Amino acid sequence: SLSHPTTSTPAVLPTPSWLYYPRSPSSGMAEAARKAMVQTMLRDVLEGGRLRVAVVGGSLGGLSAAAALEIEADCEVEVFERSPRMTGTEGAGLWVQPEFEHYMEANGITSKEVFGVTPARMAILDIDGNKIFRSRAGGVATSWDTLYRGYRGFIDDEQYHAGREVDAELTAAVAAHPGLPRHLALRNHRAGGGSETAFDDVEADGVSLFFSDGSAERFDLIVFCDGAAS
Repeated sequence: SLSHPTTSTPAVLPTPSWLYYPRSPSSGMAEAARKAMVQTMLRDVLEGGRLRVAVVGGSLGGLSAAAALEIEADCEVEVFERSPRMTGTEGAGLWVQPEFEHYMEANGITSKEVFGVTPARMAILDIDGNKIFRSRAGGVATSWDTLYRGYRGFIDDEQYHAGREVDAELTAAVAAHPGLPRHLALRNHRAGGGSETAFDDVEADGVSLFFSDGSAERFDLIVFCDGAAS
C-alpha cells in the first residue's frame, strides 16, 4: 500500500545505476534512454518527497531491496527481521553476472577483492567425474554469506531491527479494511474479504505495520521480503 508524503519540494531522482553499465563509448545513448525510463517510473512516487519504507525480512531479499530503495530511490528504509541473530554463514555458492558485481562495487556494498572469483572457464561433470560441458565462464562465483555481509554492512544498525516479528496477517487485514477496528478487520479478512478488497481506500497518510508484540508503526510503503515459509 502506498501514499504520497505531502511536501512542496519535489525529490531529486538519483541515477539508476542498476539499469545501465558503461560497456563502450557508443553506449551513452542507451544509458540515457534507460535513465529517462527509470526517472519516469519513479517520478510519481517521489515527487511528494522521501518515502518512509518498511522492509519485512532481513535476509538477502530484504537487504537487497532495502539497499536498492536507498540507492535508487533515496527512501528512508527500516528493515525488520524476526530472527534475533543472523549468523551470516547460511546458504551456498552463487553464480552471478559481472554487472551485479559492478553494481555492488560501484555503490559501496562490497569490493571486487572480496566479492568472489572470475574463473576463465567452467565445466559440468557427471556423477563419474567426466566433463560433459565446458565453456568460457562469463560470470562471477561468489557465496550467500559474502553477499549477506556486504548488504548487512551497507545498512546501518539503526535501520536493522533484529528480533522484531511482524504480524503480516493483521497488517494486511487493516490495510484492506481501513477504518475498521483491528478485530473486525481481522475477522473480515479471515472470512475472505481481504482477497476481494482493493487497496485504493487506504488512508492518505500511509499504512500501518503491526508487530507480534501488539505495537504498530506507520510507513508510506511496506515491502514484504520474508520468504515463502515465513
